[in-house]
Amino acid sequence: VRRYKLAFALAIVGVIIASAAEAVIYKFIGPSLVDRGIIEKSHEFLKLAPVYILTIFLVRGFGDFVGKYFMAYVGRNIVKDQR
Repeated sequence: VRRYKLAFALAIVGVIIASAAEAVIYKFIGPSLVDRGIIEKSHEFLKLAPVYILTIFLVRGFGDFVGKYFMAYVGRNIVKDQR
């Protein structure tokens, strides 16, 4: 199990990144997008909103991939070692 500490740590980091990005999505969509984009009609914000949304989702996807990949790696190899 000690051999997989780095992979397990990377899995945890990936899950933390995905969770943080998920929180940013709700924080961004709630007050920022509605207030600044729809109510205030800030043209500068509306021009950059797709870039923000795409970046947030790419970061979330990367974190989700890293978390799942390394968690599966650790699980597979621990089972393989037990056999």
